[in-house]
Amino acid sequence: MKIRKILSAIVAAAMVLTLTACNSNSESKTSSKKPKRSSSDYESSVVESSDTPVEPQIDPGIPESPASDFEYEYNEELGGIEITKYIGDKEIVKIPSAIEGVKVVEIGKRAFHKVDIALVVIPNGVTEIGKFAFNCCEGLTSITIPNSVTTIGYSAFSDCTGLTSITIPDSVTEIGEYAFGECTGLTTINVDSNNQNYISKDGVLYNKGMTTLIQCPEKKQGSFKIPNGVTEIGDGAFSGCPGLTSVTIPNSVIEIGYC
Repeated sequence: MKIRKILSAIVAAAMVLTLTACNSNSESKTSSKKPKRSSSDYESSVVESSDTPVEPQIDPGIPESPASDFEYEYNEELGGIEITKYIGDKEIVKIPSAIEGVKVVEIGKRAFHKVDIALVVIPNGVTEIGKFAFNCCEGLTSITIPNSVTTIGYSAFSDCTGLTSITIPDSVTEIGEYAFGECTGLTTINVDSNNQNYISKDGVLYNKGMTTLIQCPEKKQGSFKIPNGVTEIGDGAFSGCPGLTSVTIPNSVIEIGYC
């Protein structure tokens, strides 16, 4: 069957893909840099269940990062502050909910690109996470997305190799392509059960009607059977995934995106 042959080629190519995006132009690391810590080293609790629609609970003892740790500007379209760049030096970042009395509404394009961080808390009130916002944050192990975010941009969390799971709240209406691409440690993508646009099954991300398979987490292991009724496999849905040994495609699939 032609579709099965195409997917086999996609999976085979993904298995031999060598990740270079973050390393090719990255700054050299020195021995003076602090060793990475996981999010369990911090007193925080991040909700990562798709079954119960509750707000992420963050330890109130974690202080907001000062405004001086960010470059920012007023976004007229969204009517609030857009974080354009993180210039601080802390591994744990709690983005302020307001700067100069104005609500923070967007994490801008490449705002945290290649930043050496372990944990980020995005405040309630932020509606957009821009393209490449957290791209190549290889030490990032925990990210809290509030129930105000509606848009997660193209490659927003791509190459965040330290992430093992992520939870998408019910407010999200748009997820860009490759939002979680090359997240080689990612084992599951959770979606709040009240989300009207997306759903997760066995840690795999689909549109709500489960007609499009959007993203298989790259650390998915063993054999995987795509549910009957899926008609489209999205662009980059199986990019990477070296642990997959086989993929079974139902007859309902009529379109397979590029790798």
